[in-house]
Amino acid sequence: MEQVKHRNSSIELLKFIAVLLIVNCHFKEQYVSFREFATGGAIGDALFFFCSGYTLFLGRFGRFDEWYKRRIRRIYPSVLAFGLMSWLVWSYDMTFGTLLLTGAGWFVSCIMIYYVIFYAIRRWSANRLTWIYVALAVLIAIWYTLFLTPLRAQLMAQGEPWKTLFFTTIPANGIWVYHWNYLKWLLFFPAFLMGAHVGKLEAAGKGRKGGSWPMAIVRVVAYLLVFYGIQLFCSRFVEWRWMQIFSLPPLLGLCYALYGMCQLPSAKRLAENRVLAFIGGLCLEIYLVQPSVRTTALNHLFPLNLLILFVAIVLAAYVCRSLGRFIQQSFSSEDGYDWKRIFG
Repeated sequence: MEQVKHRNSSIELLKFIAVLLIVNCHFKEQYVSFREFATGGAIGDALFFFCSGYTLFLGRFGRFDEWYKRRIRRIYPSVLAFGLMSWLVWSYDMTFGTLLLTGAGWFVSCIMIYYVIFYAIRRWSANRLTWIYVALAVLIAIWYTLFLTPLRAQLMAQGEPWKTLFFTTIPANGIWVYHWNYLKWLLFFPAFLMGAHVGKLEAAGKGRKGGSWPMAIVRVVAYLLVFYGIQLFCSRFVEWRWMQIFSLPPLLGLCYALYGMCQLPSAKRLAENRVLAFIGGLCLEIYLVQPSVRTTALNHLFPLNLLILFVAIVLAAYVCRSLGRFIQQSFSSEDGYDWKRIFG
């Protein structure tokens, strides 16, 4: 498949939006008495995966080992740099195995699995994406049904707690399905695949075009209201909490609506802003470093502490990316260092 010659600036803007949402959702303690504003994490994660899938379908393909190696070279130098920074700056002592498997958070492990599944889909089922979506919907429905509380309680009663690692979807607060559990690894794959699907259509000259700001805003707001409305309903009526799975379709719709908004000409011009593009390009590294940079020591400066911490996270992410590129170049060839690439 022919590659797209120019980078889609709308994807860069989507990455920037994802960065803001991911960082914001982890600022619960930093919001002091306004913790309800620390939200948007599920949307940010979905946008991250959407953008990752989009860029993959437009990239080079080939033999699996060569293709997967490029994915490793893109992600794990930054992971290793984060491990080094954790030891030198934040005094975290992680073993090498812990760093590679869990130290970088669930996102890295999850997306490395997505890459394997995606390769198989692109190699053998690229023209059957509709059926893939149907199969995903069925699998999610079955898995979510199996994850309901009665089965979890039965497994615990049988003295097999290890199975609850997989047969658990209801988090500790009993409400938010996008909190930590293995089911969400499956829930975000449709966003990843949808991004790849959009990339495929754009490569074929069938990308989304046109539209207006009023209609784009209406779509985004409508999906937001439905997405959060389901969550609020489930939090108010706990006996209906199983309905939170129905927040997934509006979440996917929101991703596509935001992509459509970012496709508008004026939005693309905004995306060409060098600062926004710079921050969007650090999305992986921001995800890695932000838990270590967050602190409550500046809470007395609220709300200025939010801006200060965001700038600190971006700067730490830049150091992480530069150090990661240095590590990558140190082992990639016998040539000298491309310092412009390292610090660019």
